[in-house]
Amino acid sequence: MSFPNQPFSQFKSVKTKMLFSVMTVSTILTSLVIFLNFYFEYNDDLNSLEERVAQIEKTTVPTLSNAIWNLDEQYLKIQLDGILKIQDIVLTRVLDNHGNLIIEKGGNIQNNDEIIKREFYLYSDHSYSREYLGKLQLFITKDYIVEKIKKKVFLFMSSQFIKTFLLAWLILLIFHYFITRNISQIISFTKNFDLDARFLNRLQINRPQHDPDELDILEFEINRMLEKIYVLNQQKDHTISEQQKELQIQKAMEINSARLTSINDMLSGMSHEINNPMTVIGFSAKKIQECLKEEKLDVEKIHFFSKRIQESTARVKNILHSVQVTSRVSDDEPFEVTTVQDLIAGVIEVLNAEISIFNIQFVLNYENEATKNSLVKIKRVALYQTLQNLVKNAAEAVKNQVNPVVKLDLAVHQGRLLIKIIDSGPGIPLHLQDKIFHPFYTTKDVGKGTGLGLTIASRLAEINLGKLTLDEHEKQTTFVLNLPLYQ
Repeated sequence: MSFPNQPFSQFKSVKTKMLFSVMTVSTILTSLVIFLNFYFEYNDDLNSLEERVAQIEKTTVPTLSNAIWNLDEQYLKIQLDGILKIQDIVLTRVLDNHGNLIIEKGGNIQNNDEIIKREFYLYSDHSYSREYLGKLQLFITKDYIVEKIKKKVFLFMSSQFIKTFLLAWLILLIFHYFITRNISQIISFTKNFDLDARFLNRLQINRPQHDPDELDILEFEINRMLEKIYVLNQQKDHTISEQQKELQIQKAMEINSARLTSINDMLSGMSHEINNPMTVIGFSAKKIQECLKEEKLDVEKIHFFSKRIQESTARVKNILHSVQVTSRVSDDEPFEVTTVQDLIAGVIEVLNAEISIFNIQFVLNYENEATKNSLVKIKRVALYQTLQNLVKNAAEAVKNQVNPVVKLDLAVHQGRLLIKIIDSGPGIPLHLQDKIFHPFYTTKDVGKGTGLGLTIASRLAEINLGKLTLDEHEKQTTFVLNLPLYQ
């Protein structure tokens, strides 16, 4: 499982969240306290206003009644001016008993839900009767009370905000000192920590002398986890090392098995190839002995059979040399320059042993004479083994056919030598074509193949600066060995 390098696209630090939380909670609590406090203050101011109005009713209304009775307009004005000195009263009116305006003092008022209207009836009391004279109207506003409350709220909120802000920053500084700076050390350590490290790296938080707390417990648990990871890595390395050793042993055994199989096949073919010239040598030696027993030596016949022995001996020598060369494959083998025709002649000497085992028809085709005379720079032994493995695979694939054929086509294209190994079989299924070069993959029956033939052939082709591929466009199985020409 893999994780992105930056898992958090919108990162916000704990300090930012804490500052926001403190400011938010403080603002909510402060607003609640202010609301309750000024709600009660507002009601107290309204009650105080009502008390002042009630006081007007007790002290001013009787004097206004006397002034109206006496028709003393000047005194009415003085009384109304006194009432207007109460800040919340914005307009006063005195009406007669018919509702007509006698006098009005104060400013204009508009339709406003905050205006409170109070009316007080004016009477003149006589010994035996009480006469209605008119009424006093007071128009009272709450604007002054509300404005006063607003100013107090603003001042209080401002002071509380500044105090909360400073307090929050002080809390953040304390929080940073005890928490976030230590968490930053842990984050930095974990970012740079390598889970596959082969050494034990411990977390050490740099802190002043202090009593153990939760961070010490966290540090201890992280280090304990790191110790477990270290132990698991050691165990994993040991397990992998053992598995690699077993795998190397298994590969070596498989490769040796493949080599032994190849050697066994080669020896079988070689014994067959050597048997023919040895028969000729034996027969010729016998004839020479018979000639020597005759009274008159037949020099011409002795010469003929001697030549047959020499030719057969040379044949055996060539076969043994080819086998010796093929068995010495090495990365340190020097390159040599040779013609394509000379190269293929040497290859045929080796391939005859392989082909003779399966009794197949072997066809060699050159594109033209120029191809034969082209020069290649090769490691001969490696190339011999490459072609030996390919021809052997082709022969085994078609050995059960009625007329099995293996062809070797050679052509030059764009400065490279193309050697095609073609068999008469039906070809490799499409779903297997990507797997055939994998080590230890084989389509043969269990115990009949190691799955290393094409892998070894491909590696040996690379030693010769070439490349071995499968021609997927051909119906019959066609491997192409691509080698550079020598310029």
